Amino acid sequence: MKTRTLLLTTLMLTVAFTTKLWAYDFIVYSDDNRLFCKIHNETAKLVYICNELGDDTEYYNENSKPTGHLVIPATVTHPLTKQVYHVVGLSKDAFNKCNNLTTVSLPASIINIGGAAFANSGLTNVYLPNGVQEVGEAAFWGCRNLLSVTFPSTIKRLGIRMFLNTNSLQRINCLADYPDEITMDNLSLFIGDVGVFWEMPTMSTCKLGVPIGASARYASADQWKAFKGRIVEDNFFGRYKGL
Repeated sequence: MKTRTLLLTTLMLTVAFTTKLWAYDFIVYSDDNRLFCKIHNETAKLVYICNELGDDTEYYNENSKPTGHLVIPATVTHPLTKQVYHVVGLSKDAFNKCNNLTTVSLPASIINIGGAAFANSGLTNVYLPNGVQEVGEAAFWGCRNLLSVTFPSTIKRLGIRMFLNTNSLQRINCLADYPDEITMDNLSLFIGDVGVFWEMPTMSTCKLGVPIGASARYASADQWKAFKGRIVEDNFFGRYKGL
């Protein structure tokens, strides 16, 4: 009887621990890379891409981290139920500390990119497709190889400390015509105002690419005006991939 009780207790603890440990609902593959999928809305069949353990954590298994070029599809299929889900976001810390992740292709279905989603990764150039509306706090924090980032015309909100410790950043592109329509997060602390570009190491040299005719609006817009004198108008013909 004692043995049976001990086994039952062990099983219950194991189930509880497993349920708490893993943040994802199922796994799919993109080439050789794993994608951990968390169901965001079962009724609408929407998922977020996350890491194994969820928000505010790193990958549990080093071998689970994506490497090289990662392609995130617009839809994923549950391996057991065969149900198709639409990928609409990246969870907080989704690819945090994925040092060998160099490039990523995101689908137009993505709406939200969580805080620190790409923090401390090996990304070099990032192009966020039309459809992305929000990019969370510190999304590119510590991306020391990052050269350029392009925000789409659909962007509506940017989080604070976006580029903290991005030592190589040379250009930020924003395809939105009206910067005043973008919510630029700002937090007042005892150290002063902490905004989107707070403690960005290359702030004095980084260029800002904007649509034709929009430079004056950016030069006077909240936080964007810090780039005054380094704002470049561009027609962004085709897909902007580099410098």
